[in-house]
Amino acid sequence: MIGLFRKLADYLQVSPSALRGPFHVVDHTCSSCARTTTFLDFVKTAVDAQVHGRDTLRSVLTDAEASWVTVRGRDGGRPVMCADCGDVLLGALKCGGGEYSEYSSATYAYA
Repeated sequence: MIGLFRKLADYLQVSPSALRGPFHVVDHTCSSCARTTTFLDFVKTAVDAQVHGRDTLRSVLTDAEASWVTVRGRDGGRPVMCADCGDVLLGALKCGGGEYSEYSSATYAYA
């Protein structure tokens, strides 16, 4: 678990103790590199796709006063990329006919 916090903390450029976990993601493994899907995949995907800035996510995931909820619409969800190999992770998981991704932390949730 410490290694997971370390990778996310390094990506967000904060100390692991600054992150407000716990972090939960849908149970999934990358079919290309066999890496277990983590919260880092969701964060890196959002930053790389320019959906959210790294500074914004850093603030939300470290600030006790911040909270953020994204409600999944009828589009079926958003694709998530593997932080290591870049492959689309959640293309095989279906819910309501679309890609399905689920994650949450103490301050952030997507449902």
